[in-house]
Amino acid sequence: MSWSLSKYSTSLMSRLRGPRPDPGDRARLTEIRQAMLDNLIEVSESHKLTRVYVQIAFAPNIEALWYLRCDMMTLLAQRVGESAATKRVATTTAMFSDLMPTCQRSRLYRSHH
Repeated sequence: MSWSLSKYSTSLMSRLRGPRPDPGDRARLTEIRQAMLDNLIEVSESHKLTRVYVQIAFAPNIEALWYLRCDMMTLLAQRVGESAATKRVATTTAMFSDLMPTCQRSRLYRSHH
């Protein structure tokens, strides 16, 4: 009985986790993560910068990085101004183009056109 329960729970957990990431997607995740961290290099040291930097550095997936763009924008706008920050975030946003689910892609294209 415990074997079949374990077998079914393992199967269920693998389905809930979703498909395994494509190695190419993992490389893109790393590329986007690095671009976001590079954008934050010139931001003055602060508690909020440390928090956002760590969240980006350890974001588990593309979706997490997608939502961290807002925090990146806030920090950049304080340092370089809203116009320059918007341009930098738009460049980063373009990196997500074919990685986001369809429902997010429409927001992606609206955000930088």
